Amino acid sequence: MNEGIGRCLNTLLLFFPTTKKSQQEYCNAVFPWFIKSFKNTDWFLRLLCFTGIKASFERIDHSLIENESFLNFVNEVGISQKDGKNSSFRKRTLETFGILIEFNERHATEKLKILLLKWLIFLENEKDERINTTKLYLLNKLKK
Repeated sequence: MNEGIGRCLNTLLLFFPTTKKSQQEYCNAVFPWFIKSFKNTDWFLRLLCFTGIKASFERIDHSLIENESFLNFVNEVGISQKDGKNSSFRKRTLETFGILIEFNERHATEKLKILLLKWLIFLENEKDERINTTKLYLLNKLKK
């Protein structure tokens, strides 16, 4: 059952619309449901979903980051990673943060920057050196 839900969510993200109006409508329809489903998935499913998210961020129109449904979803992703005991999941989350930070550099928005800083602070006591190195790199990019 969970694997089917994961594939469905992943597919929804992979076929993210390309026009600004369609993206706004898509977010308002899909992300509230996605957040609700996200809370009930296991770590493997969340990793599957990040693959779709990563692919989608590269096609997002910059005005989308002002969409409340999208920001709520982004916040939920950050909150879910703070409790993660799975190093692979935290690493994948950081990759997603990296994409968002690059996105934010091109289309600066304070709301997104604050969310990203908050998430990176969650990883303050990280023991995995690779994750710490990535975290420091991303923090430095956000300071600019």
